[in-house]
Amino acid sequence: MNLLEKILKETKAPNGENNAVNTLEDISNLRVLVWTFPKTGTMTLCRSFQNSIDGTVAFKNVVHCHTEKCWFSQITKDLQKIDFSFESLIKFINSKGIHPLVVQSYRCPVEKEVPRINHRLDVGILPYEESYSFFRNYDGEVEYINYLKNTFNGIWKHNYDKEKSFGFHHGSEYDILYLTCESINDLPNNIKSTPVLKEYHNIEIQNTNIREGDKNYTDFKNNFSLSVDDIETMYNIHSEPLNFFYTSDKILKMKQKVIKKYVKHRGNK
Repeated sequence: MNLLEKILKETKAPNGENNAVNTLEDISNLRVLVWTFPKTGTMTLCRSFQNSIDGTVAFKNVVHCHTEKCWFSQITKDLQKIDFSFESLIKFINSKGIHPLVVQSYRCPVEKEVPRINHRLDVGILPYEESYSFFRNYDGEVEYINYLKNTFNGIWKHNYDKEKSFGFHHGSEYDILYLTCESINDLPNNIKSTPVLKEYHNIEIQNTNIREGDKNYTDFKNNFSLSVDDIETMYNIHSEPLNFFYTSDKILKMKQKVIKKYVKHRGNK
């Protein structure tokens, strides 16, 4: 038993079945890792894959995270002492004879940030007056994109159908499934086109969009404003994933839509 396995077996997951990363109930059988951009349908994807595995929705055989920091904050800080990383977790999973599936999801970079800001406001870790400066944390966006590129071999260079918003890559240590937030409901049909993923051909979408119809969230979106420069800067930073996941026509339409939606107060520079 290596140190990682020892820590995971001896650790009781905070919040038990409601742990946002993994319940630690079946660590020798981790099969799907939704390790990608936040606010891109990740909770829905995790619940859907877990449900396809055993009919439940607690994250027992799936992992939900965005970086290793999620493990440190939601599982245990002891993992920092052993230099825990995506690579070390993959090696552990492979040692159990499992070739895991990594899910990479994406959405409009502006629409990704708005619910992220609203969530931080809701839980009290971001003052409202700092919401615009949080959006403009462009260095953080660049850092995260580089993190994904350094962590996942060949990310955004694999086969991907922009019309279906679905792609699959078979790697030596793990596979990667690509999709957009907008295409999640098409996943059951799309995944059936990939024979190697036959164990997930029974997948049904378990929607967890708790903000849908939330008046406070709707009010926040209606009052949140950005400048055209804000939107252009975010789109430029995200040019690589944007051009991988979407056609140029779709990118232009998305940009025009968020400009119309969020550029309300011209004094917001």
